[in-house]
Amino acid sequence: MKVPVCVGAVILGDGDLIASLLNPRKPGRGWHLPGGGLETGEDPLDGTYREIEEEVGLTRKDLFRAQTPAFAGWNLVPGEESFSIVYKFRLTGGILRPVEPDTEVAWSRKERMLGETFGPFYRRVFPALNL
Repeated sequence: MKVPVCVGAVILGDGDLIASLLNPRKPGRGWHLPGGGLETGEDPLDGTYREIEEEVGLTRKDLFRAQTPAFAGWNLVPGEESFSIVYKFRLTGGILRPVEPDTEVAWSRKERMLGETFGPFYRRVFPALNL
């Protein structure tokens, strides 16, 4: 069985709120971090920047990557199983905005994210990224 490798981004804004998105074309996922699958041969950090731009409209120049080591581990949320690498960023410019039609973006508190579909995965990610 081939397991997908995915990347994600914890983007912190004012008050340590976390950038999140809700995509109605992916029912059952709830509010989640920007991220997705790596393309063949793609560097994980480059893939993370690509996913951020595709999903919430921010570019490298809008972000500062924290020196905290990235989280790497298994996401075992049913139906979303993958090996995932998650990086931590701080917003330094730009505006969080939906890129895909019908997608919503918001600044969320950590507690909200823990109550969503990916909550069990985030319970491992957030402490590893010192959140």
